[in-house]
Parts: sequence; C-alpha cells; structure tokens
Amino acid sequence: VRASRTPKQGQRVSLHYTMTLSDGTVVDDTRNANRGAVTVTHGDGALFPKIASALGEMTKGDQRVVELTPSEAFGEHDESKISRFPLKPEEAAEMAKQVQPGQLVQLPQGQAAMCLAMDNESVTLDMNHPLAGQTLTFALELLDITDGITIFGTPMVALKL
Repeated sequence: VRASRTPKQGQRVSLHYTMTLSDGTVVDDTRNANRGAVTVTHGDGALFPKIASALGEMTKGDQRVVELTPSEAFGEHDESKISRFPLKPEEAAEMAKQVQPGQLVQLPQGQAAMCLAMDNESVTLDMNHPLAGQTLTFALELLDITDGITIFGTPMVALKL
C-alpha cells in the first residue's frame, strides 16, 4: 500500500545510502552488490536522529546529504575505554595464534573491541566503537514509503526500554 508523500511514524521507508568518512573513505554502501536497499520503520529509533529527521522531510526519489558529527553518530573517542589486560604466558601464546593487533575481537559480553597491542604479558584493547570520533557523511536516496504494520489503525513501532 502506497502511503503519503513524506514518511510518518510507523511507515516503512526503503532507501539507499552511502556512508563516508571525512577523507572520502566509503565505510558502507547499500548499492554494493552484497547489500541492497534497506527498509526501516520510520520513527522506531533504529536510525541516528539526524538521519531520521532528514528522511522525515524527504519524498520518494529525493536525495540528500547529511553530515553527522561524532556526538551525533558513534560518540567521541574516549581514552578511558582503552585498557591493558594482563595475560598468563599460556593465554598470550594461545591468543597470538588467533588475534593480531588491528583486528576487531568480540568480548565475552558480546561487545566488540579493537586489539591495539599484544605481547607475552598483556593485551591492549580499545572498546570504543570503531567509528567513534569520526565525522560521517550519509548520501541518502529515499526509494519508497509504504504503510507499516498497524493494529486497530495505530502504527506499531519498536518499544524503547
């Protein structure tokens, strides 16, 4: 079912985007052969607020470029999130077989961290988001707006706890 010209809360929005860093490096592009357009529910909190706001003003076929400062995206880089963890020699030897500095690793709690350094006594991990401290530019193209899921005529969106 086709919906209104600009997306309203609860409607489904299909879009293409390209995310780049300030130096022009492409971080993500939905036009990549392995991806494809994404569809989200407008107003469910899944998008950065500035991106959601821009999409809320767009109509089908519109293109817009939105720049996000670090605080509007993944936050500033926080030095307190870099920690050195002691290792027993056997732990260091086992870890060296699987992890190299510069590699993202998953911690037991599910959080990702970047391995910065490793030796026979310790590993240094950066638990900032890999894009923390980066200004991001999103080139958006709104492909389609459709009615989302409703119950008794009321749009359903994700509950934020």
